[in-house]
Amino acid sequence: MTPFLVGVISFGSTCGVSNPGVYTRISEYHDWIVTTMREQGAVGIHESYNETLCALRFAAYRDFDEQVIIGKTESFTSIDSSKARIYAGSAPQQMVKIGRGNCYGVIVDEDTVLTVADCTNSRGVQPTFITYLGNKTMRISKIHVHPDYVRDSGYNNIAILKLYDLLDLPLGFQPSCIYHKSRIEFDVKAYGNGRLDVNRFLFGGSPPLDPTVSTHVIIPKMFNESDCIVSDRYRPRLPHGLAREHLCLGNEVFQVPRSCDLLIGSVLDEWLGKGNNVYHHAMALSLLGRDCGFGEHLIATKLANHVDWMKSVLLPDQVDSSNVVHFVDRDLREGNSCNVDDHQPGVCVKIERCSVPWKEYAARRLVTFCTTSSVICCPVEEVGKMNNSLIHHGIFHCPSFVQSIPRKTSLGSLVHIGWIEQQTLTYQCAGTIINKFMVLTTASCLGNTIPDVIQPLNNLTQFPIDAVLRHPDFNSTDNTNDIALIRMSDPFRWSSTMFPACLWTNQTHTPIVMNTSRPTGPTSFESTLVHPMYNSDCQRTHPHRIQDSQLCTRDPNSLTTCTSPTDQLFWMDTNRVSFLIGLAPNQTECTQRKYSIFTRIAAHMEWISENAS
Repeated sequence: MTPFLVGVISFGSTCGVSNPGVYTRISEYHDWIVTTMREQGAVGIHESYNETLCALRFAAYRDFDEQVIIGKTESFTSIDSSKARIYAGSAPQQMVKIGRGNCYGVIVDEDTVLTVADCTNSRGVQPTFITYLGNKTMRISKIHVHPDYVRDSGYNNIAILKLYDLLDLPLGFQPSCIYHKSRIEFDVKAYGNGRLDVNRFLFGGSPPLDPTVSTHVIIPKMFNESDCIVSDRYRPRLPHGLAREHLCLGNEVFQVPRSCDLLIGSVLDEWLGKGNNVYHHAMALSLLGRDCGFGEHLIATKLANHVDWMKSVLLPDQVDSSNVVHFVDRDLREGNSCNVDDHQPGVCVKIERCSVPWKEYAARRLVTFCTTSSVICCPVEEVGKMNNSLIHHGIFHCPSFVQSIPRKTSLGSLVHIGWIEQQTLTYQCAGTIINKFMVLTTASCLGNTIPDVIQPLNNLTQFPIDAVLRHPDFNSTDNTNDIALIRMSDPFRWSSTMFPACLWTNQTHTPIVMNTSRPTGPTSFESTLVHPMYNSDCQRTHPHRIQDSQLCTRDPNSLTTCTSPTDQLFWMDTNRVSFLIGLAPNQTECTQRKYSIFTRIAAHMEWISENAS
């Protein structure tokens, strides 16, 4: 701790107890004092002598900050350096530099950065690029500034930067999670740039002179509005005082002047655990503050208070479930007539008998249930669509049916598809059993040929094939409608190692965690964990337009991926029932991309229903 002389008493009572004391401000006479000391032969007083050099000159004789002292005797002081308020460190890898000035932001998605609105305009010029992971750069494609932000105001000071392309991120990189709770009940870290010598923790001896400026980590305390000290220079930007969107942080002690400068737009963050993992969370963005919040506190924009606006920009098509009204009519039973929206005639049917488009529509408005949530008031013209084949009813009863089968394996539905040429059997594709006579696979893998046999995994029996039906709208160029059915000559017989997979029917939601499974031998298979991504993410690197009937995924444990024609995309529920979600197209060569494209099963339920009976 370094004491600084700010003023000397001129007249009035000492300390100004009863009558205000008047002090002479030392800073007004700094040059005269330094010149006089040099003329009088003072040692170490150079022309460039300033507060920093003064603080370093006698640092070895100063007392420790009380915050780090854990014990003290007449001859010895015990300290804990981990309690230091500031130390040289590194910013999180999620933090980026914006443009060429003192502006920063945080990566919250592979093509999205959050920052403060102040950083989107410097003297009328918008930034055009960001720098991330040290020296990588990416151009900014679009800037979204909060619509209620007024230039130079401290209110609604937040912006979203969309980038031209996906960032080139290393394996295991985690974009920062946006913290949604307004109340923060744990310590966070802030970031600034400062001199290494002034902020170095000393254990003894004089610090070497090192004017190198580097990133520093600040451990601030949180203050409520009444205790928050805002610098006079920033008060005009907050004419109405602090708002709920603001976070006030800092330390009650002052810092050596100009030894730490706040990184504007930098993240206030912490790593928070969930389950067995920890995730980087962004709580706020640094907005205003001198000396990194020491003495006079720093003000940050809390992200939680702007979640709705961020969703409106990043998730424009998201359904607001808070506006959905579910009404249960206890007087209605299955088969009864009902009214949809008070005017459209309907009938009470089990929810699976109401078409998928209607169920998606119903999720956005008033829904009437007939006595129970499993029976819905459905428009008459929507009843029975996709429900005219045997497979449709089996689809919705599949989970309970499979659960009733004693199973020794999780994938009793996976099969090899083989061709016999010159008395040699070759397996080139894979498929999935969906009922006693049908196997689902891709049209691209079958090509224009008809395979000869099906061999289920964990079963040496070879089943002859009766017929093949390819989707009539299959496009071999972009692999849209890449799906086919294989009909067996003889039915499968269910056992503990052979049973059907259920089909994923939800067109609007996809499981967060899935597995691509592929057979590797007569009785073995391997799986890879993948996550669904927005189709727009795949579109960046895909040579053809991706349709809604296709599904984009990514392997979080690999920088690139290459699907195999034997890849089947599955999700398993808590009862160990597997659902087929997607099929990988056949590719003549492996193109290494960050993402993979699958045929989305849910988008082809009508075709499957009509042809798989």
